[in-house]
Amino acid sequence: MSGHKRIGQNRVRAVRENKGSRLGVPASRLFLLLLFLASCSEQRAGTSVERRDQAREAVAERIESERSKTPGRKKTEPASPPKRIFAKRFVVAVRQAPNKDSYRIGYLRAGAVLTATSAEPVGHERCRRGWYQLQTGGFVCSGSDVTPFYGDRLPERRATQPDLQARLPYRYGCSTRSNTPIYRRLPTDEEAAIYEGYRIPGQKADAVSIETEYAEGQPQQETSGDTDEGLSRAVPLEIKDEEGSGQATEATEAIIPRSSGEPGSGMQQGSQDQADAGPPTLESLLGEKGSVLMRRMVKGFSTSLDREMSQGRRKYWRTQSNGFIPFDRLREVAGTEFRGLELAVLSLKRTSPESPGAVAASHVSKLEKSMPPATASYAETQAKELEAALDSSYQSETPDAKAWSLPIGYLLSSSTWAYKTNERGGLKRATKPGYHYLFQIIAEERIRGKKYYRSVEGQYFRVQDVTRIDARVPPKEIADGEKWIDVDLERQTLVAYIGEQPVYATLISSGRVKQRGHPQKDFATPTGSFRILSKHITRTMDGDHEVDGPYSIEDVPYVMYFQLAYALHSAFWHNGFGRPRSHGCINMAPIDAKWLFNWIAPEMPSLWHSVYPTKERPGTRLYIRGETPVR
Repeated sequence: MSGHKRIGQNRVRAVRENKGSRLGVPASRLFLLLLFLASCSEQRAGTSVERRDQAREAVAERIESERSKTPGRKKTEPASPPKRIFAKRFVVAVRQAPNKDSYRIGYLRAGAVLTATSAEPVGHERCRRGWYQLQTGGFVCSGSDVTPFYGDRLPERRATQPDLQARLPYRYGCSTRSNTPIYRRLPTDEEAAIYEGYRIPGQKADAVSIETEYAEGQPQQETSGDTDEGLSRAVPLEIKDEEGSGQATEATEAIIPRSSGEPGSGMQQGSQDQADAGPPTLESLLGEKGSVLMRRMVKGFSTSLDREMSQGRRKYWRTQSNGFIPFDRLREVAGTEFRGLELAVLSLKRTSPESPGAVAASHVSKLEKSMPPATASYAETQAKELEAALDSSYQSETPDAKAWSLPIGYLLSSSTWAYKTNERGGLKRATKPGYHYLFQIIAEERIRGKKYYRSVEGQYFRVQDVTRIDARVPPKEIADGEKWIDVDLERQTLVAYIGEQPVYATLISSGRVKQRGHPQKDFATPTGSFRILSKHITRTMDGDHEVDGPYSIEDVPYVMYFQLAYALHSAFWHNGFGRPRSHGCINMAPIDAKWLFNWIAPEMPSLWHSVYPTKERPGTRLYIRGETPVR
């Protein structure tokens, strides 16, 4: 307590104790005066303390300022580590700038985990929780799209992520029969009994299920062999590497019922109206709103798989799109092992001025002249020398790849014969090399009025039995070292180039043409000059067709759009490459599509699911030429 307060209190006490004093106005005034003097003393003391603190702060700032001017010393604040980004939505847009009106340069798939460039958002424009910049480039909006987090524990359980090292990014299943249900969640046994006729263990079947009701009166599925590939509609998606394999046709020709009456169609079984209604539609296959049934699959529909799950005594497949399908209703499929030829990237410096094909042909001619005709067996005595001459004609920058050059030839039938020379100088049957057999063409010869291609191994093949792939002169707008793709619809072939150098050659299946100009029978792939418009690790393709009915392939792998809905993409559901069979897209074998997807521009950033070209990184040029053969 201050001295002024003590003095004031003592005087007040003395006045109160003095009986002779007057307790009127003078005493009260004296009391107020003493209080005023005490408060003034405290204010002066507080002001003094504030000034002292201000002086100390000024000194500290002056010292820190002098330190910062000293060489080698810099004022820094500890930075937090950058956030990890978890994709929540099924599709998360990646923007070119932190703004929802900015150009979308790609997207992420649910479950992808990337890293941001900072711990805090870089902006909040039309994104309440802020934009994060990815280390791979681009910006994503935090909140409903992604969740920023620290540590190794993920915010949510995620679906199986694509395996980019495998032939296909996901596991795939094909519906083995029509009316296959896709549930919104794992169904109970009672629900399975209603929607698919499941017989609950220990109970009698005392009710007619929805599936049984709709299955009655359905015509048996037609079975017809394909005269070219021997494909059977009765055995869907059982891919083998030979021509005579049993398998379904391409997605747009997937096995479908030839009459309506599928669940949701509203048609009564056995009625004449049903027979005239045609095949079902995708809309008619949808389940009722609010029910456990999401939709139904027609025989031949395919879907991408996440994992196996159990409910009671039953097993189910969970799909990538979060549907649930009875385990025994799907057949898992991996696609054909067929692949094209990855040509050696050859040095511009040749060891011989001639091409490998010319070197080999010249070597053959010399050997023929030095040997009697009766002993001219190429397959045994000349193969090694021919191959050595061929390989030595260039310096290869990729020693693991065989130094073949175009032209090459493919066989499209397992019944095609290879011929060899006989003792009389003619040809005789030697062997059947097999479906999709590949060989190097070194010469074209006419023997007894017929044209043949001769291989490096000394075998002869009739020209009409061979799909030949030749090198093409680059279009005038192609720059030196620029990547480009050439597709020949007449021969059903694709060649990837770097400038003048072909680096990959394979067979494709383009849109089929049964009758030119007919809207339901002409699905020719468009011709012209294009650029790749977008790349997607997977993309669902489905639709309705007046004649063929509905088709649905969830997560078609390695999709590369070039015009509207036209794309190059993987086709794991058939092995008929070398012949048209699609509704306009360019089908490629899984290994070929994956190779091309990784090779073309724009480059796919790590862990993205799709990428779009920009002005700075345009898509690779694509040239489609020729006329699709009618078949």
